[in-house]
This record gives sequence, C-alpha cells and structure tokens, in this order.
Amino acid sequence: MTLTSYFEDKAKELPKPKYQIGDRVFGRYENIPFVGSVLSDTNKRVRVQVDLSFKYNEKVVNFVEVEYNQISRLQEL
Repeated sequence: MTLTSYFEDKAKELPKPKYQIGDRVFGRYENIPFVGSVLSDTNKRVRVQVDLSFKYNEKVVNFVEVEYNQISRLQEL
C-alpha cells in the first residue's frame, strides 16, 4: 500500500467540504459586509481571511469564522 492510497482511503470516511481553500466568498459578520478568501472549512463553519480589515468591538478584525448560511461563493464575471 502506498501513502497515496492510504490517505485516499482515509479521506473517503470524512465529509466533503462545501468550500475549498482559496475560494472567494462574500457575506456578513454581525451585519458588517465582507469579501475574502476561505482558509478552512470544518464542521459547517468556514474561516475566512477578509480583504479589508474592519473594526468590531474596538478590535481590528482580519479573520472571521462564519456558518455556511452566512456566506455565498463570489461569482466570476
């Protein structure tokens, strides 16, 4: 058994993510709109690096973690 076949067999048991790393998305975080890139997709939550930082509760936010229903895939023109 090769390492490739070993990890492919293990991956069959895992749920498939809705978003891939690097996908462009837009959405709202606490009613603040954002656009960014997906960093990870685990357990129906997505971690996104936002393009433009924003201030929330006196802190500068560069990353947000949101649920699937709070974001949409950014369509290419």
